[in-house]
Amino acid sequence: MAHLLVWGKTRELIAGEIPAGITTEEVDSLAALQSAVEAKGSALVLADPARLDAERMLLESWTRSGGNRRALLICVAETSEADELIRRFPFLDDVLTKPLTAARLRLRIDRALDTINSRRVIEQLDDALMRKSQELHELNNIGVALSAQRDIDKLLELILLKCREITAADAGSLYLVERGKDHETSPDDQLVFELTQNSSVVYPFQKSKMPLSEASISGYVALTGQIVNVADAYHLPAGSPFKVSRAFDEKSGYRTKSMLVVPMRDHQNSVIG
Repeated sequence: MAHLLVWGKTRELIAGEIPAGITTEEVDSLAALQSAVEAKGSALVLADPARLDAERMLLESWTRSGGNRRALLICVAETSEADELIRRFPFLDDVLTKPLTAARLRLRIDRALDTINSRRVIEQLDDALMRKSQELHELNNIGVALSAQRDIDKLLELILLKCREITAADAGSLYLVERGKDHETSPDDQLVFELTQNSSVVYPFQKSKMPLSEASISGYVALTGQIVNVADAYHLPAGSPFKVSRAFDEKSGYRTKSMLVVPMRDHQNSVIG
């Protein structure tokens, strides 16, 4: 259903009946207009010229900041005023001359919906571009920080911390692959539970080792080199070749939920953790 906001008096701007299927709401200030647009998500705004004049500076500031991306701002005025209004209020989307009939209003609303939808798509693309730019900037900063770190323990802590920041993860663990004596075969290869971080619970950590096998989710990723993303660690997809240990959760009271497990590679592209 289309939303029509009237900034002024409906009967002073619209001639005849409101077309069916259109909800109408009168507002008497810019603040009320902003609240209504926020609540409705998108709307066609019909404005009385006197209302525009009364809050011109605030209205210009609102439109410059993109506040009208979800609203189409149209002034309704006499024919003799139209050109002057366009000159005085360049941020207007249109000026409709009186009498504004139901048929003309219906046509304008239909076109307004297309315009608002296009603005929404552009806004989403702008937001996505901004996020990508921020992510690339953050990755560049991470690269600089990692290249400057020479202490291996601090380097591993930094790697895990930055991975958590990028993914907005509450917790994270880092495992290192420890090769056996015979590098040609892997029966004695192990996975070292090297480091853990958790923002929700404090629990004493002790390094440990386990066989490197596909039975665990970390071992599976280390052996296959594949990224694994599960929505719920307690309810793995049917047919998963690995399991997720609940030992830490049971001891600490933590509840592991979604997991993103990523192989860590060296400069030769070999999986090392």
